[in-house]
Parts: sequence; structure tokens; C-alpha cells
Amino acid sequence: MIIGDIVAKIRNIFQPAELTKRNGDGTLQITTAYGRIIDKVAPAYPYGFAAKAEKGTLTILCAGGNLDAVRVLPVEDSENAPELKDGDSAIYTSGGSLVVCRKDGTVELNGTQNGGVIVASELKNQLAKLTARVDAVYNALKNSPTAAQDGGAAYKGAISTALAAVTQKEDFSKIESEKVKHGTGAEK
Repeated sequence: MIIGDIVAKIRNIFQPAELTKRNGDGTLQITTAYGRIIDKVAPAYPYGFAAKAEKGTLTILCAGGNLDAVRVLPVEDSENAPELKDGDSAIYTSGGSLVVCRKDGTVELNGTQNGGVIVASELKNQLAKLTARVDAVYNALKNSPTAAQDGGAAYKGAISTALAAVTQKEDFSKIESEKVKHGTGAEK
């Protein structure tokens, strides 16, 4: 093998390509930047990630620069990619659905404009407290005695006594998760 052949093999290890079609068996047909069509190529996705791209630019790995030993690396489709910072990762579709995992530990589902995901157990706890307080007000108003000719002083005293017994006030400050945000997917 001469030096020119070695250089060509090294140069051909990574090549740009386009996804031509997806075969029924899960393999891909690709067209290299130089016009060569390669069929039945198995995609290689890191970290258990899998996608079925409709279109996009590929990077192919050619073992030893040999186009007969090709692996397809994930499809690049920067047109629909969310904005990422160093250390972030994302899964997104051409239809606008996305999941972004941020380096700071937060997760975004289709955006952040709707705030944090509700912590259901905390919401139920706080709603139970609110229900108890509303029930206590209702019972105090319904069952407080009235006295003739005292200007409502007895009624007010009875209500105040009944309401003073309700000591647990709801606190909704912890029902929204700061770690998981969600949106509608409509805004980027």
C-alpha cells in the first residue's frame, strides 16, 4: 500500500452523507457526499437514543476508510434543534416535540413557558387543608347561634371561636417542581 492509499483511508474515516431512505428492516440507505449510494447501513446511536429521521445530514464512520464497512452516526437536523448550552442534551422531533436535559439537573418538556410540573402529592395535601378550612367556615356560618337584640355580637363571637380552631393553613409554595419544566411545544 502506498502513502496515497493510507492518506485516502484516513481521510475517508468520517464522511458527510445524506439519508436517502429508511429500509423496512431498520437499516438505512445513504448517499455519500461523493454520490456513492450505500444500502443496508445500521445506525449507531449513543446512550440508548434512537430516532427515525425523515431527512437530515449524516456523518458516516468508515472502518479503516473502507466504504464497505460503514456505520451511521446520529442524523443532524439543526433546523429543529433546541438551543443548548455546554453539558446539555436533547431529544427532539421534526414536529416540534422536545425533551431537554440541562447540565444543572433540570428537564424541559416541550419548553418552559408553562412553568414547573405540579407535584401532585403536595397539591393534594394543600387542597385537603384548603377544603378543611372552607368546610370550617361553612360550618361556622351555618351553625353559629344568634341572640336577640345583641347586634350580632354573639354570632360574631361564635364564628370567631370556630375559625380560631382551624390552625392549618394551606401552603402552595411547593407544588411546582423547579427541576422539571413544561410547555406546549409551540414556542421555541
